[in-house]
Amino acid sequence: MKIPLIISLVCIAVFLGLIMGGAHTVYVAYGDTITGQYAVAGLICIMWGALIAAFVSPFVPKLLRSYKEG
Repeated sequence: MKIPLIISLVCIAVFLGLIMGGAHTVYVAYGDTITGQYAVAGLICIMWGALIAAFVSPFVPKLLRSYKEG
């Protein structure tokens, strides 16, 4: 049970790091180019994916057990 919690904490750290300035910094620096806009869109997807993974990762062992039983 420790590994999913560690993964969850890492994902929360990634989310907080990107929301506190990572994505905004890239947008301010490179937002005027198409490549910069794609980079910002990618960072936003990573940011929200990390948040979703942070909430889902503690339940993965239980979901895998119930899937194998059923």
